[in-house]
Amino acid sequence: MAALAGGIYLAATLLAAIVAPPGAALLFFVVAIAPIVILCQWDAVSVLTLAIVSLFGLSARYSLGAGSPVALIGLLCFVLWALAMLLGRGRVRERSPVRVATLVLIWFLLIGYGIAFTRVLSVAETSNGQRQFLTLVGAAGLTLLAADQIGDRQRLDVLLRRVVAMVSFMSVIAIVQYVSGQDLSEYLVPPGFSQLSVTDAAIAERSDLRRVAGTAGHPIEFGVVLAMVLPLALHYALTAAPGRPRQWAWVQVMIIGMGLPLSISRSAVLSLIVALITLAVVWDGRRQLNFLGAVLVFGAFFNVAVPGVLGTLRALFLWAGEDPSVSGRTDDYAQVWAMVAERPFFGRGLGTFIPSEYFFLDNQLLGSLLEVGYVGLGALLVWIVVGLSCARGVRRRASAPADRQLGQALVAGILAVLTSFATFDTLSFKQATFTLFLLVGCAGALWRLTAADRGAHRSDHADETGVTGATMAAGAVRPTPEPGVRA
Repeated sequence: MAALAGGIYLAATLLAAIVAPPGAALLFFVVAIAPIVILCQWDAVSVLTLAIVSLFGLSARYSLGAGSPVALIGLLCFVLWALAMLLGRGRVRERSPVRVATLVLIWFLLIGYGIAFTRVLSVAETSNGQRQFLTLVGAAGLTLLAADQIGDRQRLDVLLRRVVAMVSFMSVIAIVQYVSGQDLSEYLVPPGFSQLSVTDAAIAERSDLRRVAGTAGHPIEFGVVLAMVLPLALHYALTAAPGRPRQWAWVQVMIIGMGLPLSISRSAVLSLIVALITLAVVWDGRRQLNFLGAVLVFGAFFNVAVPGVLGTLRALFLWAGEDPSVSGRTDDYAQVWAMVAERPFFGRGLGTFIPSEYFFLDNQLLGSLLEVGYVGLGALLVWIVVGLSCARGVRRRASAPADRQLGQALVAGILAVLTSFATFDTLSFKQATFTLFLLVGCAGALWRLTAADRGAHRSDHADETGVTGATMAAGAVRPTPEPGVRA
C-alpha cells in the first residue's frame, strides 16, 4: 500500500511540475519528491530505478520546460546523496575512489562553466551552458548515489538487471520502428512535453534502409547505448539460474543484439567490438570458441531475417574514405585546433560550443577540449580511468566468480562508450551520458561491496611473504576458479 500511495503521489508531483513554470517546477520536483523516499522506505536502488525508467522508457527527443525527467531525477539523486553525506548516514564515510573522482570532476566542470563568462556569450551559449552543467551534475548524482548508497550486492544486481530490461524494451521499440516504419516512441510522451528539435526523428534513412533510434535521441546514441549494456546482458545470461531466468536472460541478449545493427552506425559497431573483445579476453578457449560460433550463427540468421543491414555496415567501413560524413568531420579539425589554441587550458566554456552556431563535430574528445580545455578533458578521462580501475580491481581480487565477471562486464561497458568518444559527441546525448555515469557509479559500488575480498587478498599476499598469522586471522580465501573463465 505504501508503494501504491507513493506512486500516486509521484504522478501528482509530475503533473504539478508539468503545469508549473520551469524554474518553480525544478525546485518543486526536487523538494516534493523527498517524502516518497522517506514514507515508502525507498532505497538508492529505488530512486535509481526511477531514473532508469525515465531514461529509457520515455522518448529522449521530448523534454519538459524545466529539463528532461532524468535530469531532474539526477539532481534529486545528488541532493539525497548530499543529505546522506551531511547527516553521516549510509556508507559515505567509507573510502571511495569514485566519489573523490566524481567530486573533482564536478569541480572542474564548475570551473569550465564559470570560464565561459570571461568572454561575451550569445543567449544560446548561456542557456546551453547552464543546461549542460545541470545535466552533468544530475548525471553525477546517479554516480554518487550508486557508488555510496547501494546497500548490498543483491541490490546492485537488481539495479543492473533493470538496466538490461529497460534497454531491451528500447530495443523492442527500435525493432518495431524498423519493421513497420511506425514510431511507437511517440506514444511514450507524457502530456506537457515538447519536442526538442523538429529535425530529430526516431526513424531516418541511410543507404536506402531505415535507421532507427528507439527512444534515444539519435540512432548513433541508440547503438552505442546497446553496445554499453550488452556485456551486462551477457553476464546475467551466463550466470542466471537454469530454467526461465536463464531463458529470459538470453532472450534479452538476443533482443539487444537484434536492435544494435539497426542503428546502422560505425560508432555502434566499433563500441560493440571493443566491448565484446574486453568481455571475451578473460574467458578460456572453449568459451571463446563457443561464443564465436554463436556470433557467426546469429550473424547468418540476422542477415537472412533483415537483409541488407550487415552489408551496409560492412560498406560503411570499407568505403569510409569516400563517405562525405567522414570527410565532413575531418575537414573541420584544422579549425578546431585553431580554436583550441586560443584557450588551451580551460577552454571556451562548458556547453558553449553549439553546432548550429559553429559546425558539427562528432568527436567528444575534441568537443570537450574546445569547451573545458586540456585541464577539463584530463579530469574527465581520469574520472573514467578511476571507474575502470575499480571495476578491473574487482575482476582481479574478488573471491566470488560472479563478482569478478560483473567487474569485467562493467569494464567492457565503460570502454565501449569511451571508444565512441572518438567518433561521436557522446556527452551531448542524455541516454549515453547518464548510462556512462551510472556504470561508473556501479563500478564504485561493486568495488566498495567487495572490500572484504580486497582485505583477504592483501592478507593472502602477506601470507605468501611469510606473515601467516595475519592471513589465518583474516580468513583469507583465494579467488574461486570460475568455469569458462581464466583464473
